[in-house]
Amino acid sequence: MNKNAAILNERIKAKTVLLILDDGSNRGEVPLGEAIYLANSKGLDLWQVSTTNNIPTCKIVDFGKLMYEQIKKTKQNKKDHKLHETKEIKVSYHIGDHDLATKHKIIHKLLAKKHKILYTLELGGRRECFMIKEAMEKINNSLSEFLEDASWDDPQLSPIKTKGYKQLRTITTTLKPKI
Repeated sequence: MNKNAAILNERIKAKTVLLILDDGSNRGEVPLGEAIYLANSKGLDLWQVSTTNNIPTCKIVDFGKLMYEQIKKTKQNKKDHKLHETKEIKVSYHIGDHDLATKHKIIHKLLAKKHKILYTLELGGRRECFMIKEAMEKINNSLSEFLEDASWDDPQLSPIKTKGYKQLRTITTTLKPKI
């Protein structure tokens, strides 16, 4: 709801309105002057809610407070939405044990923050394309050793991609924090 798009008080064009009071009770059909007077006497605004009928529906509200709550709610929704990002961790087939442990520490931190993780094991070159079964076992073993606090999908083989003069094959799995 945009404050400039909202129709308030004297900007309402109709001669009579269906009035809803600030406590939520329906007052019925009221002349516009009387509705504006009731709103001003309470220190509130007359807000035109709908224009679909011949007689528009108006409500007595504190429009500043209504806008503040609306902005606060949208900010909270954005903040909640941002919590569920997907992060990607890429690992080569020839990664060392210490480097793998470091990657798993990073994964633990991300899972603690409730992020989903796309875990990618990259196989490059001719020889490694034939080691797919071993690579899948390696990813399952490394995940089961280091990650008891996560659930993951079965590793899936993605199609061969050409990267320059090399062929690159990736095995991916999605990690999710256990609830």
